[in-house]
Amino acid sequence: MAVPVAAVVATAALAGALLVATRPGSGRSPQEPPLPASVRHLAGRIIAEAADGTPLVSLPDASHQSAVRPGPVTTGARPVLVERDGEVVWQAHGSLSGAFYPGASTAGTRPDSLADRATAAIVPAAGAGPATTTPVSLVSLSDGARTSLGAANDAVGDPRTRGAFVSVAAAVQPAGRSAGVDSLADSEVALRQSSGQTTVLATATQLDRDAGIDPRQAVNLTLYPDPDGGKIAVVLNPVGTAPGTPAGTPAGNPVGTSAGNAAMVVLDRRGHRLGSLSASTGPAEYSALYWSPNGESVAFASFNSVGSALAVMSPDYRVVTQSVQPGTRLGHCAWSPDGAWVLCQAAFDSSTVSVVNWVLARNDAGLDPVYSIPASGDPVAWIP
Repeated sequence: MAVPVAAVVATAALAGALLVATRPGSGRSPQEPPLPASVRHLAGRIIAEAADGTPLVSLPDASHQSAVRPGPVTTGARPVLVERDGEVVWQAHGSLSGAFYPGASTAGTRPDSLADRATAAIVPAAGAGPATTTPVSLVSLSDGARTSLGAANDAVGDPRTRGAFVSVAAAVQPAGRSAGVDSLADSEVALRQSSGQTTVLATATQLDRDAGIDPRQAVNLTLYPDPDGGKIAVVLNPVGTAPGTPAGTPAGNPVGTSAGNAAMVVLDRRGHRLGSLSASTGPAEYSALYWSPNGESVAFASFNSVGSALAVMSPDYRVVTQSVQPGTRLGHCAWSPDGAWVLCQAAFDSSTVSVVNWVLARNDAGLDPVYSIPASGDPVAWIP
């Protein structure tokens, strides 16, 4: 999973200059569109995480922001992870962020995602490192019972069952492929369940073929199931020097860094390919994906012909992008409950200033306009 971008509290004067709300090639001067009443009055609340880990809650336009306290896990299908004066402000449905889990009293190790309709957690945290294979366990949130799911490079909870989607390295590396990285072109994606059943969904060789990648290219596989668990997006992050690179050329993209876009393949629960994106339109390498609540669209950071961009993939696997100011890094994103809007953290760094805003875009044919909202904290969830 992607590492959250550190939040930097900025003044309103600095925050107003972060986002370029223009379409590539429009030829017009960058303008910051004012927030119309329809945006200022959007329904719901944003749960965010401050730089020091403090949970924050605000309206979608970042007004009325205040700190909240972590609350205890309760039993049942929808465990409460954050409360404010006894009022539930967020209930877990998917990935967790640092401040939004109940501590060691129940799980023993910080969970990274939930499984089985949010009744169990997957530990340890996913994304420990592309060259690291670690033990994975499923922990009940009601009684703390732990079930081993074996070892994996990446693991994320299955929303439907007591299990996890995992990327697994092959025991033997085939000749001609780079060594030293777990997720290579002979690795696989599987669904492991607490019953002991394992279903292999695809090998990385098959995924390479589906995405049009040279099978000799070492890749790191990261996994993102949709909210219902009916399909899973697999991002193929390239590692090392591309095949065919002349001898003596310095090694390219080191593990865990972003130098461009990665390809992506979407599978159903049985491993059937539903669609794919090539590296020209896929997510930025080693960044995260964010499914819309209905599982039809995916938001992610990307690079287009202009530079850094916010991108959304539609159900027909078309991608729309909106450029952001050069030097901007997109952090966590959160979808509105109705899937009509997507909001992301946008951090801009230069030699003289660090600014963090929220980027808000409508999920339509053009993601246009994009609004920049002076705010602090990394968005984690948009709740009703």
